[in-house]
Amino acid sequence: MDARRSLTLSPFVFALCYGIFGAAYILFSDRILTGLAGDYAHYHQFQTAKGWCFILFTALGLWGLMRWAWARLSRAAEVAIKAEDQLLLALTAAGGLVWQARHRSRDGAPEADTMEWQMTGGLARQLGLPEGRWLGLEEIARHLHPADLPAFRRQFEGSGAYRPDETESLVRFDMPDRSHRWIKLVPDSRSGAGTAEAPMVGVAFDLTRQQEVSQDLAEVIFGAGLGTWRLDVATGKNQINDRYAEMLGYRLDELSPMTEARFFDLVHPEDAAKLRASVAARAITGDHTYADEIRLRHKDGHWVWILSRCRPVDYAADGTPSVLSGVHIDISDRKELAEKLQMESDFLKRLVETSVSGIIALNDKGRIYFANKEATAILGLPPEKLIGLPLVNEHWAVTELDGTPLAPENFPAYRVIASQATVRDRRVSIRRHDGRTRSISITAAPMRMPDGRIQVVSTITDITAQLANEDLLRDAAAEATQAALHDPVTGLPNRELFEDALAAAIASAKRTNGHLLNVFLDLDNFKQVNDRFGHHAGDLLICKVAERLEDIRQGPQVLARVAGDEFTFLHPCAPGEDTRDVLALLASVFEPPFDLGGFVVHVTVSMGLSVYPEDATSCEELWLNADLAMYEAKARGRNQIVRFTAALRERETEEARIAQILQRALKARAFEIVLMPLVDLQAGDRIVGAEALLRSTDPDLQGIGPAVFLPVAARTGLLRALDLLVVDRVGAAKARLRAAGHALRISINLSPESLQEMGFGVELLAHLDRAKLTAVDVRFELTEGALVDLTSPAREVLDLLHGRGFELSADDFGTGYSSLSYLHKLRLSELKIDRSFVQRLEAVEDPSDEIVRAILAMGQALGLCVLAEGIETEAQRDWLSRHGCALGQGYLFGKGVDLDVFMCQHLASAKVQSA
Repeated sequence: MDARRSLTLSPFVFALCYGIFGAAYILFSDRILTGLAGDYAHYHQFQTAKGWCFILFTALGLWGLMRWAWARLSRAAEVAIKAEDQLLLALTAAGGLVWQARHRSRDGAPEADTMEWQMTGGLARQLGLPEGRWLGLEEIARHLHPADLPAFRRQFEGSGAYRPDETESLVRFDMPDRSHRWIKLVPDSRSGAGTAEAPMVGVAFDLTRQQEVSQDLAEVIFGAGLGTWRLDVATGKNQINDRYAEMLGYRLDELSPMTEARFFDLVHPEDAAKLRASVAARAITGDHTYADEIRLRHKDGHWVWILSRCRPVDYAADGTPSVLSGVHIDISDRKELAEKLQMESDFLKRLVETSVSGIIALNDKGRIYFANKEATAILGLPPEKLIGLPLVNEHWAVTELDGTPLAPENFPAYRVIASQATVRDRRVSIRRHDGRTRSISITAAPMRMPDGRIQVVSTITDITAQLANEDLLRDAAAEATQAALHDPVTGLPNRELFEDALAAAIASAKRTNGHLLNVFLDLDNFKQVNDRFGHHAGDLLICKVAERLEDIRQGPQVLARVAGDEFTFLHPCAPGEDTRDVLALLASVFEPPFDLGGFVVHVTVSMGLSVYPEDATSCEELWLNADLAMYEAKARGRNQIVRFTAALRERETEEARIAQILQRALKARAFEIVLMPLVDLQAGDRIVGAEALLRSTDPDLQGIGPAVFLPVAARTGLLRALDLLVVDRVGAAKARLRAAGHALRISINLSPESLQEMGFGVELLAHLDRAKLTAVDVRFELTEGALVDLTSPAREVLDLLHGRGFELSADDFGTGYSSLSYLHKLRLSELKIDRSFVQRLEAVEDPSDEIVRAILAMGQALGLCVLAEGIETEAQRDWLSRHGCALGQGYLFGKGVDLDVFMCQHLASAKVQSA
């Protein structure tokens, strides 16, 4: 600075001294010359001498001043050169260089976008750059990393008015060994504008090591997933990195600035209170290096477990931390794993302690080092006495279940140690010190420890009660087997046992060419016994029948009860034996009445029989054929004996075919109704209604009437659908009749099978509503058998119909078990005399006149309308009319015809009244 100041002041001092000397010389020299000169010539000579003296004095003064200035300049130059050498030496020692940058000039004018650089120092040599020579961008670019070239150009190139940046830049220079060096360029803001006369000046430093360390640290932080923070205690400014924010689901700009208030807003309330207390305690103790586990709220609302580590990195003058630095580590997975492990550990502890089996662990010496509560209870010793005991000790004696002593080497645990194999369910007996003997089951398995030793884990289960129960179960199993193969009511073999006996009998018959008679017996009208006398009486009847049949059974004959009221009887036939004797003997069982505890009943039986090998060659065939023959006996009126024939099988096959056709016809709704007129016998046979009868339009059912397909429909469960279809068809017919001006009530038959089905009543009302049929439009006819067998579903249907006001008619009256009580309870409005009685009126043999008069009298007494069906002759009509029968129907008045024909034949000219 002194040299620079001296150099700056020298021109001013020189001028000032020169001015003072010149002014003083002129002023004083003229006065002196005037006094000395006597004349002008002397004055002129003096003036010439004065000029030479001025030159002499001026030259001497200039010489002195220039000598002084030159000495000062030399000293300043020496100082500058020395400083420059020292700077270069320092930069070289520090791995740096000095650089200059300027615009190239052409024709004395600088080119704005073209720069050249000059670099001096040891770093330049290391980078392979020639020292002291101006280098163009092309030559510099060969040494720069390609990725940093654009940034290098942006910093140095610009317009002619460009001034150097005050900011520093960090670029990479490529080395010959393909490594690169990080170089920091620091410009001097006081340097020139980049011209040839005033180049930009700066220094550069090698920061490769620092950059590599910084990059390594960044990679470690990134790889470890560390969130970093640095808190300035005085300002409260907390610098965080991207990972810190990412852990919580934020971007860095969303959390910055991270103030203390913002931080504690993110901390779980419980952890925030603990953390504040911890900070206060550390402020007192002066220990500011810590690690806390806290929960921070994620952006989506859940909590993230964080391990927060902290340590001071700078201190204030009073010794307190001024800067704190630390990291955040996401330990949510570790916490979750720890929680799961703790839950599993707790679960295992509870499992072991609550196990119904004893659990003991033994070391490689065969001594117990763990036992749960159940093990102490089984072995009869408290834990403090049990731990450390060997298996062979004075507290218990181990034997086989039968009492045979057990050698120590045969103990399950010792066998596991010796063989390193699992022993399962080894049953032994242990006599404890208290004198009690227990039977236990031991399962022992080896467990290899980290040090290679083999230990044993065993489960011991007290099976004393189990073994006792097993004995009981064996006895019970024998009894259960007996019960499973015998009928619980009668004690006779059941179906399963009978089938086994039948298979054995057929196998024997095959070997001996023998014959077998298989008879199915089904009690007739057994349900009526149950309904009239109760189920207890029914069971009593079954038992008495079984006793009588068992009394006649002999030798190899097999008797079994296979269903509620069904029995089967297997008889091996002797050569030439007449099986009619066996059948007669079976029938004789039912001739005497049965006493059911005060009630005496007569019972008949329907029997079907099948003979091996004439009728069947397998168990199943023999069984099915006898069953089919028994149903044929039922169909023939009961109390019959029917043998299986091929015709029965053919008929069954035909019925199966009809069933398939019926199902297809129902899906296609290939049915229609015909109407049969009902007439008023007291009003000149005037039509008062009609009965709807079902007919099929399916081609495959042509020639097959209702008398054939309806029983098939009953056996296959199709009657419900047929009954509802009739309602739909009657609804369509009523609509046409109303349109034609005819008020005609139509009678619809409901099958007994439909009445027994759950939910039929609700479905029937739904169809009536859709068909727009009311009590004015239709009346329902029910067979007498259906009315007698009124179970809950049937009663529900009738109650629903009565609730809507529909009238009920008892069809086929007099053919079943007529009862005055059901006529009263069911609120019937009509009785239909069965055609069998009408056809025998005034007959020579077995006339039915009195029966019909009784029915008419009963109807009159009960206020019921009586209708006679099956009227075919004028004599029958006249007899019924004379005796007061109100209504009639039959072929005399017309057969069933479709609606169009009915309207033409019966309604075209007749005036119809509603019945």
